[in-house]
Amino acid sequence: MKVKQFGLTNGCSTSKAGVEFIQQIFEAWEELRDPIGVFFDLIKALIWKLRRYGARGRSFGLLESCSSGKVQSVRTNGERSSESAFNLDVPQSSALGSFSFLVYINDLHTLIRMSTDRTVC
Repeated sequence: MKVKQFGLTNGCSTSKAGVEFIQQIFEAWEELRDPIGVFFDLIKALIWKLRRYGARGRSFGLLESCSSGKVQSVRTNGERSSESAFNLDVPQSSALGSFSFLVYINDLHTLIRMSTDRTVC
């Protein structure tokens, strides 16, 4: 596993990932480089792809069952934050996680091909 596997490695929280990201932006500015970030709404992408493959109505029940009634909180220095609702929780090593991954990558080869066709050297 990579050393900086934020959120999955002990001592590498997602908060630390955010701090490191911001530090890298400031370092780029100090070095007169243009920092660029690309962000994806993966849930929206998954829903779009599932609909594209013909999933409708009850087919989304599986996703809904993972997203109902979930809350999270953070404990830092012995203090616990207030609970916050979140939309989707896919347990690691679950069939839903594997299925979602396969849906995401199913047409990846065509997207990479389209991207390389437009590359100018």
